[in-house]
Amino acid sequence: MAGLSNIFINNLMSDKDLLFKGVYSVNEITPIYLQPNESIIVNLSNNYEPGSHFIAFYRKNNTLIYFDSLCFFLLDNNLKSFILKHKLNFEYNKIAIQDVNSSFCGYYCILFILYIKDHKLSEYINLFFISKPLLPINDFLVLKYMSIIM
Repeated sequence: MAGLSNIFINNLMSDKDLLFKGVYSVNEITPIYLQPNESIIVNLSNNYEPGSHFIAFYRKNNTLIYFDSLCFFLLDNNLKSFILKHKLNFEYNKIAIQDVNSSFCGYYCILFILYIKDHKLSEYINLFFISKPLLPINDFLVLKYMSIIM
């Protein structure tokens, strides 16, 4: 199964989460400010480049949560500005749940946003295998969990 497009994610999430603010390229997020319970998905490529990898932000009360299924934690200047502008507590996952050969990052981000509202980040990570040899199995798990939530 191929990766997802910005348009597909926007259409899917607009039906499921009214506080989802959209999918943006990394060079488009600077003006965005998340209110409590709002979220965005960010493609780490600029809007004039082919898509590369999706990450997600969710604002839970006074905490901005950064989620990257590959756990690369790549902060370019746009991401740094976005995070610093919020002046909130900051949380991020420190464990990868996606195999580097997988193209399911969009699915992990969608499920993260739908799940995190009522759970902690650690609880979301614990839904998946974290041992590197078992990471490919997580692609099946993310689809299973999405079929339950959706």
